[in-house]
Amino acid sequence: MTNGGRQISTGFSGIITAAELVGGLENSYTNEDANNNTVKISPTVGSRAAWYPGSRLRIRDYTRLEDRYYWYPKAGGTSQSWRLRTRVDIQYSLSHGLFVDNSVALLGDVEAFWNLNDDPSERYVSKLRFRAGAGYRVDYRWRLQIDTSSS
Repeated sequence: MTNGGRQISTGFSGIITAAELVGGLENSYTNEDANNNTVKISPTVGSRAAWYPGSRLRIRDYTRLEDRYYWYPKAGGTSQSWRLRTRVDIQYSLSHGLFVDNSVALLGDVEAFWNLNDDPSERYVSKLRFRAGAGYRVDYRWRLQIDTSSS
């Protein structure tokens, strides 16, 4: 838009190209040890954003708040906890742009978990997780990926 010969622009000039609010319901069963198993129901709410600083680089953030309800069938009892988690991942294409068929890319992410109240009785509570790997995009529908993670 021009105003008296001057150009006026708003926004991030294409830096943030995708953002959305997300929600969901996770249900899981974890075999903790011989004396304790966990059934979890966890409604979540969060946001996702993606930045594309160049044709070969993508940076994404996925942050969510989980309200986690637990039932311990063997030990008996229930508990509840709030957890905040965020994951930042990077993908860099070595051969072509990110969304081009037959391209090779390096992948990596870091995810942090924070319990906002007392730690529940579970194996995976608050931690920092790292993951790195490589991928190959065959076409729009098919990708091959290998990665390793450490906690």
